Amino acid sequence: NGPTSVVPAMSPQRLIAVWPKRFRTIPEASRYARNPERLANFVYAGWLGNGDEMSRDGWRYRGRGAIQITGRANYTAIGEMLEQNLINTPDMLLEPKWAALSAAAFWARNGINELADKDDCVAVTKKVNGGTHGLAERERYLVKAKEVLCVGVGSGGGAAGDDSHVSRFLKKSDAEAFAKSHRHYGQPSRVTPDEVPDSVFK
Repeated sequence: NGPTSVVPAMSPQRLIAVWPKRFRTIPEASRYARNPERLANFVYAGWLGNGDEMSRDGWRYRGRGAIQITGRANYTAIGEMLEQNLINTPDMLLEPKWAALSAAAFWARNGINELADKDDCVAVTKKVNGGTHGLAERERYLVKAKEVLCVGVGSGGGAAGDDSHVSRFLKKSDAEAFAKSHRHYGQPSRVTPDEVPDSVFK
């Protein structure tokens, strides 16, 4: 399968519901309805290091990888950490190995491990999504994961600030092994442009 857009084909009504300050009428929304590329260029313009709508950065640097790296600024930073030119080859993050490595790099760069060790779902969700979209689902998965691992919720997953189990994925050999058993990570998750806060358009 080739690269799959993380940007959904929304109806005019859905666009108005998601971004009421940006799309006020059906005719306005219809210009971007069911056109993921045009919508991404519009919605992500001037956000996360992207240029304006005409730059097409919104579509070029849409969410990819296990953690959905989004925006020119993130592609630049993660690319530097991985010593890869993601700005010119963003579709690398659709490959299982780089999908896993980019997620680990984002996790480490943003200090998420310490938050995860405290079971702070709200803080982790904000770091990853920029808001609290998907919080309830993430909390359910945390409880389930703790049950499977026989670890009590609230006990944390290790010593605060210990990035050993994250940074090991920054080793290519480990990442490749991880990626082989998680090939679905190269596909988009349910993160969508809904994550762009409407306040961006005030």
